[in-house]
Amino acid sequence: MQGDFFMYSAFSQSFQSGNLKEILTQILSMKPVTQNGSTYLQEALGAVDCVHYTTDGIEFETNGRTIQPPLPDEVLLLPTSVSLCGTDLALIEKALHGQLPKESLAKVVGHEAAGFIVGVGSNVKNWKIGQYVCLDSHFSCGNNDHHSFQDCVMSGKGCDGIAGGIRGSLKSDNTRAEPYDGYWSRIIAIPASALPIELPLEIAEHLKAPSTLESLGNLYMIIGQMKKIGLTEHPEKTLCVVSGVGATGYPMAAVATHYGFHVVGINPSEGKRTFAAQQGAVKTAYATLAE
Repeated sequence: MQGDFFMYSAFSQSFQSGNLKEILTQILSMKPVTQNGSTYLQEALGAVDCVHYTTDGIEFETNGRTIQPPLPDEVLLLPTSVSLCGTDLALIEKALHGQLPKESLAKVVGHEAAGFIVGVGSNVKNWKIGQYVCLDSHFSCGNNDHHSFQDCVMSGKGCDGIAGGIRGSLKSDNTRAEPYDGYWSRIIAIPASALPIELPLEIAEHLKAPSTLESLGNLYMIIGQMKKIGLTEHPEKTLCVVSGVGATGYPMAAVATHYGFHVVGINPSEGKRTFAAQQGAVKTAYATLAE
């Protein structure tokens, strides 16, 4: 166990450095981190820190979670980046006013994250330890015909679950399962269906928050719809209005501009408008849509 201690010390130093390549090297050297390798992680890390909901809002708890083996369809993730978005703020506000559903209380906060896979369940075939992934906040329900979040969406039943204590997935008897914990924890467990994409490290190391991926996903769908109606054939003739050119809207505007669309940004913040214009992410920027 002394060797494990020194190995974990090196891992901790790499994690604090923020160097993803160093972190990956340490993860792959932590043997046996194999399928269902959470027992080893529990011995090396002990209980891990987390932030969870309370009746008074949220609370940081040292050593607040133990690392359990992943269920057959789950993966264990070591987050290196987490976000705080409007949905999280709304839930925190509800908790402050005693309006959070009881099934959401004590759940770990957060539904946007990216990080390394450090454990996989017995049914998980398409993911492996050491991959760097972004997470969706949604995951598929227990319906045997729904193998992905997309299947749940297309059903129109709202049967998917949303991580972060928001809602559990719909069960066969039309009741909701207990909500999943969120992503503000040193180690998290999540259904494999919430892993939409693997990120190359050369891209991941430039991302400051996983919410950046949300805007790129939105843009992907928007451009797909534009293509269907022929607007991508002459992008310079298409006006794109991005309302909000902050952490989410800015990359969306920048990529749209890169593709040749005429992009206008809307944001009440003069600083954000100026930055977006100076960086070439938008052609023009206004404080309000009325301008």
